[in-house]
Amino acid sequence: MAEPGARIVAEAVRDLPRGLVVTPARRGHAEAITALQRADDLAFCGHTTSNVDEIVDELGGPHCGWEHGAACVWRGEDLVGLLTCYDGLEVGRGWGLDAIVRPGLPELDAVARALIDAGLREGQARWGRLGAAADAEPPVARSYGYAGDVGLRRILEDRGFVEVRRFWRMGVAHAPGASTRGATDPPGYRLLPVPDDEAHWRVLHAAQMEAFLDHFDFTPIGYEDWRALMHGTTEDRSQWIVAEPEDAPGAVAGWVRGSNRYAAEGAGYVASIGVLREHRSRGLARALLQARLADDAARGFERTLLHVDSESPTGATRLYEGVGMRVDVESVTFQRPLLDA
Repeated sequence: MAEPGARIVAEAVRDLPRGLVVTPARRGHAEAITALQRADDLAFCGHTTSNVDEIVDELGGPHCGWEHGAACVWRGEDLVGLLTCYDGLEVGRGWGLDAIVRPGLPELDAVARALIDAGLREGQARWGRLGAAADAEPPVARSYGYAGDVGLRRILEDRGFVEVRRFWRMGVAHAPGASTRGATDPPGYRLLPVPDDEAHWRVLHAAQMEAFLDHFDFTPIGYEDWRALMHGTTEDRSQWIVAEPEDAPGAVAGWVRGSNRYAAEGAGYVASIGVLREHRSRGLARALLQARLADDAARGFERTLLHVDSESPTGATRLYEGVGMRVDVESVTFQRPLLDA
């Protein structure tokens, strides 16, 4: 992803209610940020798996970069608001912003408005800095929220955002004593761990970029940008499995990538799963998913979670329901042109 540069997103925050102050987000704020996120989860979902490791990965990643992409709002020593920005402008992935305000805060609407306005202002400034050609595709801004957060929806719609997609988090529990045997190899393929060498990394990158081309709002990124995203603290290459065609050793027909995003909460996580078009409808996705679930159970995880586009064109939701997964969180993606006033 693009380097975050010298800008500090907190400098874009204006018009906060009296008594509140804004600071850049720092690694030392991770525990307070996690507590704020958990409060938001509980208010709109009734449960939470947010944890420090997940927050450190999200805010510390190359798309955000702590103070370069996140700002904290405080009342004294109490964290009451957070703005997180995700900068994909340089690689054609647009601008993301996520505003969280402590539920029940008397100034909740005013803080949310100030943070969303700051996120838009900062995205517009960074697009201007890029000096894009006049005929460059105008970037979009995206924001996110829980389906039940009607207050946030109202504020976003007042600023020109419209709902464009819903995403589900789905999960399945691993029954005590359940079999931990992985899936058998589908006919014509072998399920293998991912070798740690440059050639296999490049093959896996190419497969992921191709397999996701028909997914909502997907824009391919280059190899080096992709590798940078694969180095988060919760990434665990021992949880990655590829499907290799028997007649093409070293090739990738499909993959499943597990991570420790929710390990602190006793859950495994399917970070991504995909199958190339020419290898679909052969049972590969199901075999890969079952292998991932079995490995999670063997590692002692109580359940496995994943996120999915609720309107996935590949039939992914049916696959996940077929192995017993059920929706436990519904979130909404909102979008508008970044450069609109």
